Amino acid sequence: MASNLFNLEYTTSLTVINSSLVILFCLLTRCLAKKMGLTDFKLKISVPKFIGVVALGAVCLSVASIIGSIIFANSGEATTANQQMIENVLKTVPLLPHVLTLVFLAPIVEEVIFRGLVIGKLSSKYRWIGCLLSIELFGLSHNPTNLGSWLTYGGMGKF
Repeated sequence: MASNLFNLEYTTSLTVINSSLVILFCLLTRCLAKKMGLTDFKLKISVPKFIGVVALGAVCLSVASIIGSIIFANSGEATTANQQMIENVLKTVPLLPHVLTLVFLAPIVEEVIFRGLVIGKLSSKYRWIGCLLSIELFGLSHNPTNLGSWLTYGGMGKF
């Protein structure tokens, strides 16, 4: 069954073209990031300390998500605007290009922009300012509608 989006019938060939374009865009983004020096990260701490930081980040992300979910649940909204948009796109776009976009394209672009550019390049002297700016921009880019959804997405932006 073909779905209709912008008066385009999503046939198998259009799905393959769309999926190929998503993969191509991922590769181009990666190449551009490499040329701009946004992928040259060196681990400047020991492996045990790095593991500790990752574990602490996971705990903080969980706490932010739980608090955000509690606030969001009490706001009376059924879902976040970002989640509603994803669900609406899933109803009209075939699964393969949608999954490729969510699993590969979005994370690659987000990493390049929010961590590589904002944290890595724009705030090389005061990294904590870059981290705060990155959290704010990441949270805002996911279209939060209340404090709960902002905490959830902002928490994801840092960790």
